[in-house]
Amino acid sequence: MEVLMDRLSDYTEMPAELHSAVKPTSETPPRQYPAIVHAAVFTALIVPITLLPYLVAQRQISRLRRTVTALETQVVSLQSDLHLMHTKAHKVVMEQDVARNASERSMKADILRLLDDSQHSRNHAATLKALGVSLGDVAAFMQEVELDFGMDSSPGKDRRGIEKLRLLAFHMQSFKSQSEKTKATAQTDDSKM
Repeated sequence: MEVLMDRLSDYTEMPAELHSAVKPTSETPPRQYPAIVHAAVFTALIVPITLLPYLVAQRQISRLRRTVTALETQVVSLQSDLHLMHTKAHKVVMEQDVARNASERSMKADILRLLDDSQHSRNHAATLKALGVSLGDVAAFMQEVELDFGMDSSPGKDRRGIEKLRLLAFHMQSFKSQSEKTKATAQTDDSKM
């Protein structure tokens, strides 16, 4: 307080209204601190408030980085497994294609062979029918010759085999190939439905 009074006395040239505004008080005046003290107090209060969320965020970020690293390792492992599985699947598909192609070639060869056999069977059947007609003509000719020459042709005796020849001609003409039998069976089944 004395310091304040000393200062007031130095200002005697002050106008009267200022003297009345400055009254000595019994209270101590506020102390002036240097700026560094203010900065230190401000920093001591503000830094923990701002640093605490930063540290919490850093901890979470660190944990997330470890999780991301672990997930990246798993992704790389899964990608290698997927690549391996894809390679195996491709290999299996290729093997299946080779097996399917071989099976198709075998089936085509079998079908061609069956078609050839069927064609041969139809040709054989047509030949047998034509031969049956020819044998029938031969049997008719032989019987006509016997009648013209007056040879004995009693019904119980068939010395020259004309009846056997006619019977054979009939069987040959009525011969059906396997494909014709299949067609006839299919037509019979269709007509029943």
